[in-house]
Amino acid sequence: MLSNVTIVITAGGRPGYLKQALSGAIINLAECKTVVVNDDMFLHTNSWSNVWKQMPNDTFLTKKRNEGVKLVDTKYTLLAADDFNFDIEARITVVAMMTVLDRHESADIVAGTVNGRHYAGYLSELPGAYIKETRVIAAALPTLHAVDIAANFFLARTEVLREVPWDENIGPIGGEHADWFLDLKAANKNVLWSPQLNINEQPKDRTKEAPDYRERRARAPIGHELFLKKRGIKRYYGFDEEVQEIK
Repeated sequence: MLSNVTIVITAGGRPGYLKQALSGAIINLAECKTVVVNDDMFLHTNSWSNVWKQMPNDTFLTKKRNEGVKLVDTKYTLLAADDFNFDIEARITVVAMMTVLDRHESADIVAGTVNGRHYAGYLSELPGAYIKETRVIAAALPTLHAVDIAANFFLARTEVLREVPWDENIGPIGGEHADWFLDLKAANKNVLWSPQLNINEQPKDRTKEAPDYRERRARAPIGHELFLKKRGIKRYYGFDEEVQEIK
């Protein structure tokens, strides 16, 4: 059943987390293929994954994701981070995600939560001014919600990820998330989200990170500015921000 799923992990600067993530996948998601796209100099081995793609140091996140999708030969792709905890609960979640896609032919992506955070909702735009996120109000009972944006934990039809790739001009990180979901919306792709589909991150441990990892992450505003420029907007408002008058 899970042989239809490939886990794509983009990695860089967190070798300790990556090792634990792959170890969990081997134990609890053994039927899934794993593809790792790595751009740091700390791990150069494929002993824990089916496919290992080594990229030049500090490759844009968008390019790493697209490269990972190119290496997938299964019907479904699970987008994953290198610090995910692939325990037995994660297995139950991935099976549930695949069941949703199998049963809902019109669905292109089914997304979940990370650490139980309800990051999902809708995107509205005032051209030339702003884009605003509005959080979905999740019902108490298990259900699926059609959304425009969700967390970077989702199972997708691989063909959709090839049809709507990430913009490789946005980077090194930052901005790519909302940009890609806006591209999905423009392409009329159907994203479903459920608060019951959760994966947890591994406990924070800086010994699992490279010395310059935090500096690399701190460059997110660079990508965000490229995203704003591309979309021709002045401001992006998150779920918990109120739209202000733009002068």
